[in-house]
Amino acid sequence: MQNQIWAEEVPGTAPADLVNATLDDLGNSIIGSFAGKTSTLSPMIRKYVKVPLVVIAGSGDAAYESPLDGTYGRVLQSAIPFNTDDAGSYLQSIYKSTGVEIPFGSGSWLLDPESGVVTFYDLTSITGVSAATPILATYYRYVGKLGAATSEQTAAAISDQELTFTKTIKFDGGSTTVTDDALASIVLDDRDLASMPTSTPCMSLQIGGDSDGSWRLVTYGGGGSATGTSFEIQCRVSGTWVTKSSFTPV
Repeated sequence: MQNQIWAEEVPGTAPADLVNATLDDLGNSIIGSFAGKTSTLSPMIRKYVKVPLVVIAGSGDAAYESPLDGTYGRVLQSAIPFNTDDAGSYLQSIYKSTGVEIPFGSGSWLLDPESGVVTFYDLTSITGVSAATPILATYYRYVGKLGAATSEQTAAAISDQELTFTKTIKFDGGSTTVTDDALASIVLDDRDLASMPTSTPCMSLQIGGDSDGSWRLVTYGGGGSATGTSFEIQCRVSGTWVTKSSFTPV
């Protein structure tokens, strides 16, 4: 688990505008660049291609990290885990200094996303990797905001998702000591019903799926009149919602 919390949601697949990027943020070749290329679609994601690493002293040439750059710091830290996308769009690649790729599994190498360290757990099984011939790395990195997400960010992240609850949901938002507007605990639709056309329904409370035999409670607009709104109890019959009872303010 990361000690530094990523406050912005990482997209499930690597941003399309970075897949074939050839230039970095400064307009230079992306290969070997510590500047990397930042996505315009998902600005919290930056891509790096064949960034040169340096050996970590005392590791016996088995561990490597990005050098401490005066402008960009250690750019391998906060690398996005390869399994963020099961389809592999965030896969990390490691190369010998000659540019020859070291396949995953060869030398049993592993990139720790948080520390930004590549470790070879079976270095003796490969050749061409040493302090004199350090490796190169291609990967995606998180460069967004750090810290716990705000309540607004959390709400925005789930606002367009369908939620399924497996436990009883209890609401305690309304007051139980008054009879005015503060009594409301759940508000399904906060539009002005009176101003809506009489043929326009509000969001409904539905019991059952979209199949015959299901029920729902729904209200309709008043066509410009507060007394024109209606509250209806409907049942789904032969694929159509049929009104069984209807109530109006007067």
